[in-house]
Amino acid sequence: MAAELWAEAAARFDAVALRARAASAARRAAATLGRCEGARTEPLGRLSTPVALSRRQRETAALAARGASNAEIAATLSISERPVESHLYAVFAKLGVTQRGELAEALESQ
Repeated sequence: MAAELWAEAAARFDAVALRARAASAARRAAATLGRCEGARTEPLGRLSTPVALSRRQRETAALAARGASNAEIAATLSISERPVESHLYAVFAKLGVTQRGELAEALESQ
């Protein structure tokens, strides 16, 4: 039942264009569903597909998830720090995370 409620919350957040909240609720639904063997219901069937990240957003997020600072990410990707900040801002919004520590789990669920 908890997985269904999270799935329904994800659908409603998505319907009103609250993408970050929708992504967060969908991740919670999926995590809860993982503890429910073979559960298949209509709300669970409507869970959204993974969020599309650009190649550069995915690279930036992966480095941040491993603990790299913005300066280290910029040096690794041969870009300035400002684009790193922009990519991370977009990734956080798309994945519904608020802290770097949440990135690894959010990326794995993609």
